[in-house]
Amino acid sequence: MGKKEQINYWLQIAEEDWEVAQELLKSKRYAHALFFFHLTIEKLLKANWVKDNTGDIPPYTHSLEHLFSNTNIDLPAKDIDEMRTLNAWNLEGRYPDYQQKISRMATKEYTEEKFEFAKKLRQCLLDQLL
Repeated sequence: MGKKEQINYWLQIAEEDWEVAQELLKSKRYAHALFFFHLTIEKLLKANWVKDNTGDIPPYTHSLEHLFSNTNIDLPAKDIDEMRTLNAWNLEGRYPDYQQKISRMATKEYTEEKFEFAKKLRQCLLDQLL
């Protein structure tokens, strides 16, 4: 698979995760929605990583900060801090002992606020690929 196919692959599965995230938000499964927000951003960062690097295969990592640091994307410091918060949803969504912690934090208000950030970041990452 070449660079263009890799980018399209990451875009396609990011879009699928975004749709799942929105369905989870609608069904009030907030902790799971936060996890899928992370998955969407991770995959869009991987698409950008492919675009901005000589290789076609992004690193095997879930770290948004690591992926971001290896792209040509420029974000304000507050957005990078918010992305670090988003990264925690990945870890907390994967391990049962963290799931209770994130479930308590994942109120409707908190999740809707984070959805707005994820939506903004998602669009920014998509724009970088044009």
